[in-house]
Amino acid sequence: MREDRNLEEAGFHIAGELARYVQYLGSEGVDSNELLERSGISPDLLKTPDALIPAHQAYRFGEQACQVVETDRLGLAVAMQTDLAEVSGLGGPLLKARTVWEYVLIACAVASGQSCAVRFSVTEGRNGLLRVSFCRRVPPGFGSHQVDLETAALTIKRWREALGPEWRPHIINFAFPAARPLNDIELFASSQITSGGSTSWFEFPLADGRSIFPRASQASLAQPLVGAADALRPEAFADRVKLQIAASFPSGSPKIETVAASLDLSTRSLQRALQDKAADFRSLVLEARIDRACAWLADTDKPVDEIAFDLGYRDPANFSRAFRRRLGIPPSKFRAAHRQLEVA
Repeated sequence: MREDRNLEEAGFHIAGELARYVQYLGSEGVDSNELLERSGISPDLLKTPDALIPAHQAYRFGEQACQVVETDRLGLAVAMQTDLAEVSGLGGPLLKARTVWEYVLIACAVASGQSCAVRFSVTEGRNGLLRVSFCRRVPPGFGSHQVDLETAALTIKRWREALGPEWRPHIINFAFPAARPLNDIELFASSQITSGGSTSWFEFPLADGRSIFPRASQASLAQPLVGAADALRPEAFADRVKLQIAASFPSGSPKIETVAASLDLSTRSLQRALQDKAADFRSLVLEARIDRACAWLADTDKPVDEIAFDLGYRDPANFSRAFRRRLGIPPSKFRAAHRQLEVA
């Protein structure tokens, strides 16, 4: 199944991500240049790690690479020989996380700030567990499945440094069904593996988020950890809350209980902390919704009704009214004005 979607739908991967696959293929005696060119990717692009590569081309490359080396687990093989520091764009910031929660928040923040093919979000899962999702802009396919395998494996490898060498998520879901069971893989051995839906995700207990990475310096640990609301600057704390709210899009309306849990706070503690800083949850939700709506209206062709639903509005008319109250013009005119500025 090829994932030939237009660029606006699919987003981008950076060249440094493909470079890891090219390096692995080289260790298997495969010259990747022909595969890259057949996928519409110039091999010269990989000389610039931050260069953007359309995701549909990256997935086609992964698909063809799997055929050449006769594996359905190329992403996993790449992850096992990759150190997090080698992950362009995201690895450096993630290594600065002091706790598992900070790791999640940084992943959400960095991915949401780029034209990324994948975005991370945190929502409430089953039985009090929390769910980290890898949200893609295209339907699941064999090529994107390799990136999901790599993402899951790299995450588990890193989190084990804080949670212990035997740690595994309770449940792992891969959007694209694996060709064969994954429980023979040590990283996933005792996890419940499921498949289907539009996103890949895994679930874990709230308490795991408090665990500290052993490499965190004593100097960094002396600073407030995520969740120590009273030690953060007012504006910084409100920004963290808004960031976590935004991480729930496009999964619907954010719940204060889930946001509080992700910050290692009770719901009441979060409400008090916001009140002390002259903020409130409902206002931050509105700000996060309008910010994300503006980005989608400016950068995508997403219909206004779809934007409304993705932001948690049951009625698109309510979204349009809220947008107009905030910015003085309806969403459609905002998009038109932004396009006129681009042309000018």
